[in-house]
Amino acid sequence: MKPTVDQIRQTILQLAVRGQLVPQDPSDEPASELLKQIEAEKQKLIADGTIRKQKKLPQITDDETPFEIPESWDWIKMGNILELITDGSHHSPATQGSGMPYITVRDINDNFTINTEDSARISQGDYDDLVNGNCKPEPRDVLFSKDGTVGKTAIARPGQDFVVLSSLAILRPIESTIKPKYLNYALNAASILSAVLGMKTGVAIRRVVLRDLKNLQLPIPPEKEQQRIVEKVDELMALCDRLEHSLRQPT
Repeated sequence: MKPTVDQIRQTILQLAVRGQLVPQDPSDEPASELLKQIEAEKQKLIADGTIRKQKKLPQITDDETPFEIPESWDWIKMGNILELITDGSHHSPATQGSGMPYITVRDINDNFTINTEDSARISQGDYDDLVNGNCKPEPRDVLFSKDGTVGKTAIARPGQDFVVLSSLAILRPIESTIKPKYLNYALNAASILSAVLGMKTGVAIRRVVLRDLKNLQLPIPPEKEQQRIVEKVDELMALCDRLEHSLRQPT
C-alpha cells in the first residue's frame, strides 16, 4: 500500500526530530552550550522582572528519553526553553457580528497558520480586557490546542491581532535561542506526543494541561542545525502540498 501524503509528512517530521533529516556539522556549537545560553537568558529575564522565577523541573534521566538523538543534540523539558507558557481566557466573552477576532482550535489551519477571517468576534472592550490578561499571542508564539482536538499548532504572525480561548496554550520560546518553527514542527512529530504525553496514534485525547506541556521532553539540536532542519522541512512540506494538490485533480 502506498503511503498517504499525511504519512509522508509525518515521516519527514520524525526524521527531523531524530537528527536524520539533515547532516550534522562538526563545527556547530553543541546544544549543551545553547541550553546554557537559554538558562542565562532566563535569569536575565527574571532579574529584570520580565518573567517570574519558575519552579525547577525534574532532570531528564537517560532511561526516560524516548529515542536516540545525535551527540551534538540534547534533551530538555519544554518549560525550560520558554519565556511564557499560558493559555487563553477561561471565561468566554459574548460574541457579536463584528469586532475583534477571538480564536479557538477551529481557526487553526492544517498548514500551521491562523484564519482570522471566519473567527468569532468580540467587542473592543472585551478584547482589551483579554489583552491585559495575557491572552494575546505575540509574533513568534506557538499556539498548541490542548482541549478537544489536541495537538493542532500554529505560529502567530506579525500583523495578526487576536486573542485566544483557554483551549489554546501560548508557548513563547526564549528569543534568539529556539526557532519557533523548529518547536512547531517538533510538536507535530507523533513520537514526541505519544512518548511524553502517553498518547497513542489514532486515539483521541481530549485534554492536556499546562503542566504536561511544561514537562514535555524535546530533542534540541544546535542552533544552526535548527535552522537547517526548518529550511529542509519547509521545502519538503511544500512538495507534499504540491503532491496533495496534484492528487486531487481529476485525471
